[in-house]
Formats: sequence, structure tokens, C-alpha cells
Amino acid sequence: MPFTIFAHHFEPAAAFALLKKIDPKLKTKTDGTSWNAVLSFGGGLFRRKHKLEVNFDPDYCSPPEWSKQMLGMRNFVSQFAMTGELREKTLRMLDSFQLSLGVINEPEIEAGDDPRLRILHALASQLDGIFFTPEALLDCNFKVLVPMEGEADNDAVFPQIPSARSSPVSIAEEDIEEEPEPPNATRVARRCMCLAAIAARGLLEMNLNEGNKPAYQHKDLTDWSQKLNLDEEFETKESEIVATPGGKLEPQDALNSIWRLEGLAVLAWALGNFRSTTTW
Repeated sequence: MPFTIFAHHFEPAAAFALLKKIDPKLKTKTDGTSWNAVLSFGGGLFRRKHKLEVNFDPDYCSPPEWSKQMLGMRNFVSQFAMTGELREKTLRMLDSFQLSLGVINEPEIEAGDDPRLRILHALASQLDGIFFTPEALLDCNFKVLVPMEGEADNDAVFPQIPSARSSPVSIAEEDIEEEPEPPNATRVARRCMCLAAIAARGLLEMNLNEGNKPAYQHKDLTDWSQKLNLDEEFETKESEIVATPGGKLEPQDALNSIWRLEGLAVLAWALGNFRSTTTW
């Protein structure tokens, strides 16, 4: 499952330079501001390559998107198992973040000796950042700062929280909208299915581009969506993505689609249907 690195310092160039230093031959894509870096490990006879993909999107980290994303994250984390001083410290930390880097592991990290963990640790350490997952906030050593449920790790270390931000996150008064009526459980469940379809479309494209044999075909996905009558729930762009034939999806659309897994996990958790398989 994808997760995110959050940091107080806006230093995407430093993060990219570190990845380049670790692997001078890493595969990169950039349009001059956003960038995507892919590192590969292992592979060979009967062994699948392990990949680590790190993404930076300046639009995500800039107003008005950043304010909206951080408010959503704050509301989500507020429901975690924390009280008193821990709660106050955690929310103050969230309010001071300025940078996020998206991380995708293929396949998922399942063992403590996975070489990708060392790279992620180096990246989070340099940025003095944390890892955000739908089930916990982790420090740069993957120790639990704040769990959704259960106990925090006594050895977990919070990053240095600035006393004041150089670029404070704020929302203009005209951007504040009236609180909409919350959807019922049925609507939330249907939205879960939409996010699953979009993420599946992105994963299908990724497998086709990498020469892997997908577990399903594009027609299987569209038939499934039509059977559930999801057309009325899709946004216009989402409907276009799901309808795009295999191998024809724009790279950025494929990447954005895979990132819908994060939102899917949040909604599944809200419905009481989230089951984590991640181990650190």
C-alpha cells in the first residue's frame, strides 16, 4: 500500500539529490517541478525485482490543495488513540508540515531486512520527517509515534517542531464552505468501490508497462464497474480513466490513480472494513 513522508522543511531538491546519490542510475521522470524516481533491487532467475518509487508534486504542496489536504489529514489523525499532551504535540506537528513525498513499494515491504527500508530511513532522517500510514504515524526509524489503536512506542522520536512556520498553511475566508451533510454508509461504500476501480485501473497500467501479467484485464474492470452501476458515482475524470483501454493511460493519470489506495484505506477504515497486512 502507498504511504507518505511528511516533513517540516520544503526541501524536495535535497530529497531527490539523496536518492540520486544512493542510486546514480535511478529512473526518473520530471517536468521541471514535479518528479518521480524509481529505484530497483534484486531480481533474477525466479526472483521478482523490488521497486521503490518516490514522487513529488508541487501542486499538492501548494495552496489551495495543501491546506485542504492537511485539514483532511488533521481530521483523520484526530481520531487516533491519543489524549492530553500527546494529542496536543501531534496536532501541532501536523500543522507545521510543509512537504510531502509519495512512496510506492512494489511488492509491499514485508521483512525488516528489506533494503528499501534503509533508503526510506535515510530520506526521512534527512528531511526530519515522519511516515504517514492509514493505521499509524511512524518516526524515521519506523517506530510508532501515534497509533490508530493500541500503544505508541516509548522509543519513538518526534521530529523537531518549528516554533513558527516560514510559510504558514492558511485558508482564505472565501475558501471556507458550509459543512455539507455527511453521506450515509451506502454512499460511502459506493465511493469505496469507485476508488477501488480507479486504483485497480492504475495498477493494471503499471503492470502492463512493466511487462507483468495482470491478474485481470481492462474488460474485467469495466464489466465489474458497470455491474455495480458506478457511473453515477464517478467524477468525470475518473470515468475517463476507468474507460481508457489498457496501455493507453497517461503516466501521471496512472500514478494518480494508484494513489487513490490511500483514500480507499481511509474510507474502508471509517466503515470498519480496513484490514492491514503491513509489517515493519
